Amino acid sequence: MAGWFGKLILVVCLTVAVVGCDVAQKIIDPVKKERKDLVVKVHEKDGLSFSYPDNWTVTEDSIIDGGIRHINVEDSDSSLFILQVMSSDFEVDLNDQAT
Repeated sequence: MAGWFGKLILVVCLTVAVVGCDVAQKIIDPVKKERKDLVVKVHEKDGLSFSYPDNWTVTEDSIIDGGIRHINVEDSDSSLFILQVMSSDFEVDLNDQAT
């Protein structure tokens, strides 16, 4: 009985994982309230690359404070994603960052 139940749980978990992966490739259009395929753009510059939704825009990609690469990705309704990459030469004091 326990072996059968364990196999059932495994099948259910795998089914949820497969369905979840398929759903992750779709987004809901807030205007039309329907699902559409997720289309991505790729940002590649100076050895860094990442994908982002096609309705977002990279608005800034610059070096600030002597070694921090600062990237802003925004969409049309005021959402903002900030990515900061620090070079290995840049020293960070944990106490300054935690306060």
